[in-house]
Amino acid sequence: MKNLKIYLIFMVLVLVVIVAYSLGISNKPVADDFDRPEAYLKWTPKARFLPLLALLKLGLEKTFQLQSYNPEPYHIASIVVHITITLMVFILYKVALNSELFAFIGALIFAIYPRHHESIFRFMAILHPLMTFYFLISLLLYNMFISNSRKLWLTLSAISFLLAVFSSEAAIAGLGIVCCFNLIKNYPKNYNIRQFVVLLKSVWPFILIISVYVLMLAIKGNVSLSNSRTHYYARLGMDVLRDLIGYLSYSLFFFIPLRQIHHIYLKIAIALVTFAVLMMLWARGSHWSRFGIVWTVFSFIIYAIGSPFGNADRYFYFPSIGLSLIVADVTLNIYKQFGQKLNINKQYIILGVLMLCVGVYAIFSIHTLWRRAAEWRQAGEIAAQILNQVYAKHPKVKPGTTFYFWGLPAQYGQAQVLFTGVEGALVAHYNQSNLHAYVIYDLDILKLVKKYGCSVSLYEESAIYIYVFQDNKLVDCSDAYHAPAVRDSLKALSQILVP
Repeated sequence: MKNLKIYLIFMVLVLVVIVAYSLGISNKPVADDFDRPEAYLKWTPKARFLPLLALLKLGLEKTFQLQSYNPEPYHIASIVVHITITLMVFILYKVALNSELFAFIGALIFAIYPRHHESIFRFMAILHPLMTFYFLISLLLYNMFISNSRKLWLTLSAISFLLAVFSSEAAIAGLGIVCCFNLIKNYPKNYNIRQFVVLLKSVWPFILIISVYVLMLAIKGNVSLSNSRTHYYARLGMDVLRDLIGYLSYSLFFFIPLRQIHHIYLKIAIALVTFAVLMMLWARGSHWSRFGIVWTVFSFIIYAIGSPFGNADRYFYFPSIGLSLIVADVTLNIYKQFGQKLNINKQYIILGVLMLCVGVYAIFSIHTLWRRAAEWRQAGEIAAQILNQVYAKHPKVKPGTTFYFWGLPAQYGQAQVLFTGVEGALVAHYNQSNLHAYVIYDLDILKLVKKYGCSVSLYEESAIYIYVFQDNKLVDCSDAYHAPAVRDSLKALSQILVP
């Protein structure tokens, strides 16, 4: 009977995920979805080394003989990974809360968390679910090690943690999460120095993995300070604090789209409310609520330091496990505090009210995800239209061709369009590995280009093309490259732009 209940919970979670995300299966690729997987196997200062993401994409391409315009298997893979993670989240919450019902509530909140849209609907953002997948396996194996002290489980846990780190650098936050999990599992024992030494002995593989990986990044990032990627792995100061406050605020007010709060006083008010809630939960919540706070804050700190691009919805995927655990634990404690003191009928009323709140959340969340799916669909259509214009103008290109695009649309709603990924799309279409494409938003460059006129290209011999995007069309301004001022400005900009 108990196993039947677990199977039913699994079936409901799978069904909910399919209903919430299946509308995005046929969406066309956007942004860096076009990137060739080989680009993520390079160990160079300007490249991100993401071997597991690259191998997954290569595996899908080889298995299904895919092209970039056939997106269904990619999106199905994202949904399958998310389903697997959701089921593991349920298992983790069940270990923590010792309740199938409230573990289900937490897993359901995670499964359809509104900010998951980018991690599911944009295939290349799957690196965050991939990292989460391997880290959850590592944590569950570590829990087995704590239970019986078999070194086999610690070894397997460390291997899975290594895979998580190679999926995304954000897995570094896992060290703090694992240490906190160890402390919680030994709760309410008081830790002394001797027990702290025992803790270090049980997490030394994780410390070693992170130390070696950080050293590898330092060696790989052996570039001059003028390089635009230098600050990718070490960005400190007010920007980090601003982004961290933004992450925490938007994580609690998850139905508000990112970057849609423009009034400074409203931002301050939301931040104050967020910190008040977290402080109250830390002071009065259970140890599992505190664990959820540690999970959320630690992972957001890594994203705030490591990402130079500011807040993005894909960065909420891993931290949302901590958030969902907090909600599930608070819900459980509310039921224990009020429901168990009442008779059986009133207990059902309390439980019914809690489930009604969960149902309202599910309805609004799925509706939000459907809206986001429509935005990603439209973004894919816009990207396809732009690329088709390039392909129509240039059925073939010469080796070493360089494209400069000014003003390509970066966003449609909360979906990305073509701020990144143009080069990957053109390289794949023309099968030219030495082709380059740059997206420019510099107004001074635009003024220079328009000063020397936009006309049909007269500069095809050098295979240099300049396009200005206006009125949903690409206007050919390649002839402006004749002007030394334009040519010098573009060459200088190419040195600091990431294609």
